[in-house]
Amino acid sequence: MSHEQLYKLKALHFLLIAVGTAALIIASLYSNSNPDSPLESVVHAQASAIIHVQSAIVANSANGTSIAASFSSNNTAGNLIIAALSFDSSSGTTWSCSDVRGNTYSQATFTNDTRHLQALGICYAPNISAGANTVTVSFGGVNQDSRRMAIAEYSGVATVTPLDGTATNNSGANSTSVTTNSLTTTQSGDLIFAAVTPDSGSSTILAGTGFNLRQA
Repeated sequence: MSHEQLYKLKALHFLLIAVGTAALIIASLYSNSNPDSPLESVVHAQASAIIHVQSAIVANSANGTSIAASFSSNNTAGNLIIAALSFDSSSGTTWSCSDVRGNTYSQATFTNDTRHLQALGICYAPNISAGANTVTVSFGGVNQDSRRMAIAEYSGVATVTPLDGTATNNSGANSTSVTTNSLTTTQSGDLIFAAVTPDSGSSTILAGTGFNLRQA
């Protein structure tokens, strides 16, 4: 197993690991979120086939109708982009992903904690075009606050219909950990990407067994 290096930024967490091949599995973890919670993402991929190319993260607690993050280097044609986002949903739950390269994004998961008015979602774009790129999440013209987004580029993922499955969980009880609901894979050695927003807003979060904490 090849573990990727850790990154760190206050209030937004991006977790990556390597273990699987061509397909993509996305899991969304949601634990009693509040508007100031950090966003956590986890990836599981086969070291020999799927490679993390680059990632970027951004956080903004002010009101805004969108949030955007740019990659530091040009994207490579045929690769995959994944974006995980969280935002205060008190003004609505509409959101969509796009980028300046014109890549097509699909929504993988979305959950909304109606008790704490915090939303969490993941979108992805396979077989992307090459070049400098900025990814934007738009909120349908509505101002949202406590906006967080993490984006990542991967090579070695299937370029056509890469999504193998999804699983989500909104934990309503206090707990020292959170897990997704179960999911059965159909491909050998998938890339697994997960995001979690904890209720406490704590940045002291540890990855599960077999995963590396990439952002804390």
